[in-house]
Amino acid sequence: MAWMEALTAVEQWDETRDLPRIEQAFVSLAANCVDWPKPRQFLDSLPEIPVKRKYFHALPKPELTPEQEKAERERRERIVAAQWEALGWKRKHEDA
Repeated sequence: MAWMEALTAVEQWDETRDLPRIEQAFVSLAANCVDWPKPRQFLDSLPEIPVKRKYFHALPKPELTPEQEKAERERRERIVAAQWEALGWKRKHEDA
């Protein structure tokens, strides 16, 4: 009776989600306990509830006109050049 009260007081159980967690907890307890564990030991041995991650799909790459592609390429080249300059680095073609 103490087990039932202890377990239902602290968790909302879901069989699909929690069955693997319960099995892992008992495997851990079996390896580490000499006597039958207390409910608190069982609860402490439960792995964390897995978090369901939400994945977002990337937006499709925008269709660019040739002029937009050229402008974007030049913009990226300016950014890289500014970083090189800020770091005091020289590009190979600048040494010549």
